[in-house]
Amino acid sequence: MKIFKISQESNIIHELTVTNFENLTHKREPYFIKEEKMKYYAVCPSCNNPIQIINLYPQKKLEMKSLNHYMQNITVKILKI
Repeated sequence: MKIFKISQESNIIHELTVTNFENLTHKREPYFIKEEKMKYYAVCPSCNNPIQIINLYPQKKLEMKSLNHYMQNITVKILKI
């Protein structure tokens, strides 16, 4: 899956690119969260649940961006946007 949404209320689906993600989220919480390292979140267009974006900024050319469903309390923050 290489697509995402910004909120659960939205029907607009976006292609996952660094430019799209940065422009749509403005690099702000709840999409960009600094823990031990930066983590990136969005909403799955299929199931409407939070997803974590892995390798948004790949260190090596072979690393691919990917999305994982995220089952912790980020949903509340994303719903309010």
